Amino acid sequence: SDAALGGPRGADQTCAALAKTAGLGGYWFSWTSDSCTSPSKRFEKSTIPYRMVDGSEISPSWGRMTSPPPQTPYLDMPIDLDEYGDAPATPQQCNSGGTNPPQGCFVWTNTTTDGERHPNNGCLGLTTNDSMFAKPTVGKITSVSRGWTDGSNFTCGIDNLRLYCFEQSAADPIP
Repeated sequence: SDAALGGPRGADQTCAALAKTAGLGGYWFSWTSDSCTSPSKRFEKSTIPYRMVDGSEISPSWGRMTSPPPQTPYLDMPIDLDEYGDAPATPQQCNSGGTNPPQGCFVWTNTTTDGERHPNNGCLGLTTNDSMFAKPTVGKITSVSRGWTDGSNFTCGIDNLRLYCFEQSAADPIP
C-alpha cells in the first residue's frame, strides 16, 4: 500500500486484519511512528526473543533489537517472511536496481532504529500519499543492520510497500 495508512493506529488495524486473515491469534501492532506515538511508546519491551511466524528468532530482546552492542547487527536475521510464512521477495529481487522499489522488499516505518519517530515525520506520520510532504524512512526486508527500519526514503505515493507487524500480549499495552 501507499503511505496513507491512517498513521500508526491505522497501520495497527491493518496488521490486526492481516493476522486475522492468516489465522494468527493475538494482538498485532505495526512498526510505525508519527509525532504522537512510536513503537518505543506502544510496544512492550520484551526481554524474550522476537520471532517470525515460522519460529525463527530475529532478536533475543527489545534492547538488542533497538540498541545492539558495537559492531553487532540490530537483528539476528532479516524480517523476510509475511504473515503466512512466505517470503514476499527474494534477496536477488530486493537488490535489483530501478526507479521503483521492487515489490515486497520495503516496508513503511517512519521509525528509527531505537523505535522512535524519524525526525522528518515523513508523509505527515504516514497519513497521506501526497508527495509534497517529506519522504518517510522505510525498512528493507533483507537488512539486519540499520536499514531494517531506517535505510531508505521513498515517495509517499509508492504503493508496493509492506508493514512490519509485531505481536503484543495485550490489545493496547501502552496508549
